[in-house]
Amino acid sequence: ASTLEPGDSEYGFSLGEATTELRDGFPVVSGTVTLIIDGEPFDEVVWDIYLVDRSGAWLLWTVEER
Repeated sequence: ASTLEPGDSEYGFSLGEATTELRDGFPVVSGTVTLIIDGEPFDEVVWDIYLVDRSGAWLLWTVEER
């Protein structure tokens, strides 16, 4: 979040090298996330993305940076 700034820029995220596993009963997607600003790669982080099932849809629950 420290790399995001308010303004007119377009932000995007791309997940690469993803793996999935169950941790404590929660599905977790792990991988390298590239932050894209105005169509150009800006930064990379490695995240564990925790999901939760709500009414048959997978929703983002929380993210941990490695």
